[in-house]
Amino acid sequence: MAFCTECGTNVPEGIRFCTECGKEMTPSAQPEQVVAATSTIPERQTPPPVQPTPPRPQTAYQPPTQPVYAAQGGNPPPKGSKYAVMGTLAYIGHCILFGIPIVGFVLAIIWSFSSKINHNRRNLARAVLILTVIGIIAGILIAIAATAWINSLLDYLRENVDGQFGSWKDILDWLKNLGDQLPNIPTR
Repeated sequence: MAFCTECGTNVPEGIRFCTECGKEMTPSAQPEQVVAATSTIPERQTPPPVQPTPPRPQTAYQPPTQPVYAAQGGNPPPKGSKYAVMGTLAYIGHCILFGIPIVGFVLAIIWSFSSKINHNRRNLARAVLILTVIGIIAGILIAIAATAWINSLLDYLRENVDGQFGSWKDILDWLKNLGDQLPNIPTR
């Protein structure tokens, strides 16, 4: 391809006039050569060749091993040890003990933090202690909600029944008087 000497447009070979400006193309019109300044453009460096890693030998899958427990054929812990299993009657007896109001709570605290007793008993005591704390918190929240509901009911009654009521005693007296005003129903 040749370049127009007037406007610099690329003109295909064999065409006499420039397609942009219309100037006659001279047969000596050669493509302009661009001189690259080698000092300003750094040479592209090629990275070192990558060495392929050899494949690792494959081994067969081996499942992880688990410790052998007493239920899987080992020796059970001796009676009286910290790890001895508690029987059903022992659990029932402990639940009865924990059911005694103050004694059960004290036993749950002592057994929960003791390190020298049977682990089953300690875990049962911890469970009872956690459930007791949850029950106490739930009871407090229910008592607060019930008190708020009763107070709102009393406020409603005070406002809507012409101020007749001031306390529970007044409400009960009003109900008693209301019952006295009803006609007597004969009984046999």
